[in-house]
Amino acid sequence: MAIGVVAWWALGEVQNMFAKVIGVLWFLWLLVGTVNTVASYEVLGLHYNIVVGPAVTIYWLFTLAYVLGILLFEYLNRTKHSQYGVALTAKTIPSSVITVSYLFPLVWLGSMYLSLGFIPILSGRNIVNEIYSLPYGPMYPYTAFISVSLIILFVRAMDKSAALMKMSRFSFLAIFCGISIADGKRQVLVLFVFAAFAYLIKIRREKVWAVSAPALVSLLLASYVFIAFARIGFDIDRYLIDFHSQLTIIGVEFRDFVFSTNYFLPGSIDNYSWGESAIGSMLNHSLLGAFGFSKDEMVLAGSAYVWKGLFDSDFGIRTGIVSELWFAYGYWGIGLMVSYGSLTGWVARLLGNTRSRSSFVFLSLCFALIISSIMGQTTVSLGVFILFAYLWLGLVISKTVISQAVKKELREW
Repeated sequence: MAIGVVAWWALGEVQNMFAKVIGVLWFLWLLVGTVNTVASYEVLGLHYNIVVGPAVTIYWLFTLAYVLGILLFEYLNRTKHSQYGVALTAKTIPSSVITVSYLFPLVWLGSMYLSLGFIPILSGRNIVNEIYSLPYGPMYPYTAFISVSLIILFVRAMDKSAALMKMSRFSFLAIFCGISIADGKRQVLVLFVFAAFAYLIKIRREKVWAVSAPALVSLLLASYVFIAFARIGFDIDRYLIDFHSQLTIIGVEFRDFVFSTNYFLPGSIDNYSWGESAIGSMLNHSLLGAFGFSKDEMVLAGSAYVWKGLFDSDFGIRTGIVSELWFAYGYWGIGLMVSYGSLTGWVARLLGNTRSRSSFVFLSLCFALIISSIMGQTTVSLGVFILFAYLWLGLVISKTVISQAVKKELREW
């Protein structure tokens, strides 16, 4: 508990609001996960009669290291900007990018429907056991791009416009949010909600806490529960009559971390390599193959796949970055958490300093990925980040090429 108090005090010293929000979510996740762990014992019995204390202490230590990493970055990179940063320019996102943002989710949905012959989230049956093995189609590897479309459409909808136009834009956004969960998974929608929160912090500043923040939290919780129920074909009788069962809906990842600390020690889990899987998730097959490595084998050394075997599960088990680093490196993982905190501080500073809307879209998604890593899987987070980076690099190159071509024509004219 003393470590938690120190970590909370340290978080209070953080100046950048984007970094502070991420830190608060680290604390909230501990609360949610602990409640889930206790409730799981009430619902599932002796299987979850586990000791919570060691896992909580580890989590506090790593959270403290994370916050200190943020403070270290802020100390070394002092800025005169306010905690909310500078304002965005009025320049809108290019119309061509907006057009693609409208089209991509529709193309993605059509590709999935043609491959499966149905929409998983609307099937009305339990899809939990097959959700990670269905042949979703050729567009499915690019699913993360839907979150880019969503945040771009959100920024567009937030622009000043006539009431009818604003209503139609938000209507399209709502439809595309529904498309984002068509496969029965929630990562894309979660990334969008966190990225949208970053945008609202930027433009509404202190006013964000009155309405926007509670609204987004409610949306996130409602969508989380809806997807969980839709996956099981809305067979929800047990959840409606049992209060403890309702508490087990959110926070499973932390519970599985607690469970793991009761039965495994750092470095004792066979075939698990956080570093190897992280590198494998970032680099492509060809590059790794040129050096004699197999991308598939490296990714399979990640936590979700290894924990799948430990838990004798049919699908991957996510336990969050604290769990991943703890079981990979033990207390040495604290050093990596300090570095991760400094990286967070850097991203938060860029969010505060940028005036470009296009840049902010990319940075807001990085902000969302950092938050999702609290309960997520490093290989997925890094894989998605690389997709975003490729997209951003492509946009920058194309913009530069077009700009140079226009300047050449003007000179010739």
